[in-house]
Amino acid sequence: MRDHLVDVAMKAARSLLVIVPSPPHDKGYPEFKDKVRNYNMGDPFNFPNRLPFAKVSSSVLSIKPQTHC
Repeated sequence: MRDHLVDVAMKAARSLLVIVPSPPHDKGYPEFKDKVRNYNMGDPFNFPNRLPFAKVSSSVLSIKPQTHC
């Protein structure tokens, strides 16, 4: 059962598409991200941080709409 859940999580993570206006450029963002991860592991959430894909890689693709006059 656990292997099946890991497989499902891996497929879901590969299919994840997040659209944001721009990537975070704030110097404090990595620290903020670590704090959020730590808070999520504590009470009352207790989310485990044991995913097989602990290191996240990301690509940024900028899509600008064409304007037709």
